[in-house]
Amino acid sequence: MRTVGGSNAEIRTALTGSDNAIGYLGFSYAEDGAVGVIILDGVTPTAGTIKDGSYELARKLYFYTFGDASPGAEAFIDFMTGPDGQQVAEEYGFVPLESSMTDEAGEAEKGAEEAGAQTPQPAPGFDADIAAIGLLAVALVSLRRRS
Repeated sequence: MRTVGGSNAEIRTALTGSDNAIGYLGFSYAEDGAVGVIILDGVTPTAGTIKDGSYELARKLYFYTFGDASPGAEAFIDFMTGPDGQQVAEEYGFVPLESSMTDEAGEAEKGAEEAGAQTPQPAPGFDADIAAIGLLAVALVSLRRRS
């Protein structure tokens, strides 16, 4: 048995190179049919079933700021959650938000605080303004080495 971690591209390569592999990767990496998908309770993963919640093995990404948002971070979040940013996200294989879902992030933050969850912090020696958090993905945006 071999374990492959890392990027979606590495996992996709491992999946397409084996008849017995199991992996978890972004929807856009499976959308072309090169890798098989798991049908859960008769529901196939599509942009529609992910968006409406009927495909239950999907995750959402949230943006958190480290303290008060800088003007640049706030502008980036506003752009990404607006129509133009959602179009860009869709072009890169992400399933765009329903307009009602932008309020859900605030509810998720309240729930996380009540549960005692802590917002991830940048690695020592780095500053970051925004963290995009998913169950299996953390991407720091505007990451820069401290002087």
